[in-house]
Amino acid sequence: MRKFLFALLPLAIAGCAVGPDYEAPDTGAPETFANALPQAADDSHGEQRFWQGFDDPQLATLVQQTLLANHDLQAALARYEGAEALLRGARREQWPSITASAGAAEQHLAAVERTSSAERVEVYQAGVAARWELDLFGRLRRATESRVAELDAAGADLAALQVALVGQLASGYFELRGLQQQYLIAEQNVANQQALLDIVSSRVEAGRGTAFDQVRAQAQLDTTRAALPAIDSAVQVTLHRLAVLTGQPPAALRDTLGVPAPLPDALPSVPVGSPGDALRRRPDIRAAERRLAAARASASPPPTCSRASAWTG
Repeated sequence: MRKFLFALLPLAIAGCAVGPDYEAPDTGAPETFANALPQAADDSHGEQRFWQGFDDPQLATLVQQTLLANHDLQAALARYEGAEALLRGARREQWPSITASAGAAEQHLAAVERTSSAERVEVYQAGVAARWELDLFGRLRRATESRVAELDAAGADLAALQVALVGQLASGYFELRGLQQQYLIAEQNVANQQALLDIVSSRVEAGRGTAFDQVRAQAQLDTTRAALPAIDSAVQVTLHRLAVLTGQPPAALRDTLGVPAPLPDALPSVPVGSPGDALRRRPDIRAAERRLAAARASASPPPTCSRASAWTG
């Protein structure tokens, strides 16, 4: 009977162990995009460095400032570091923990004889305790797997925020350069329309023009002049938004970006690979998949077979 029970012990332990290992779901994405053009070799980090393809030093500087000083990124980095600390704690649970304690006390005992003197007694205590949870059923291993997946998800969230912020920064930068060009063109139109109004006014004074032509030229000039403050306001708003994205005060970029400059001529080429590769590189999808793995690993094991402990002192 004893041999029979020992033979059943591995089966009982296997029945109490946590569930099967996590397997990533199969997305079943197609191999190629519809109407896809020939492209260069796939670069898994190309979309994270797309701003370099514009060959604009000011844009590259702004991106670096954003990645270093943006407040939202700093908060996401703090969440990542918190997940990393939780992982270290989960790994420490798999190893024995040893605690030591020591103490000293002094007592005064009244003498038994008639004298009122007291006897001083010094008491010292020291002890060492060791605790180790035997991971027979994989509870600690699954907890570590869950923390690893949560750390990966936090890293994917950080990467997704980086891509989103850099995209917002690049969009705002191009909007700024476009608004500055609009302002220059509007100023040139004002100069041209003022010259036209002067010519029309001279013709009217010479009796070779009509008052209608003069009024129409004046209306066109006033309309173009009225657009200048609106464009300048949009430029200032865009400058403030870019400064906030880079973690600086709103007026910090007036000197560096306030001077109009043309839009970049170069365009980046970002190879996307297959649809499955593009989906797997998306940080938000990676974060969702890693959280699915964390939830699977953190499923509660059977309560009667969860842990075993050993104490020595």
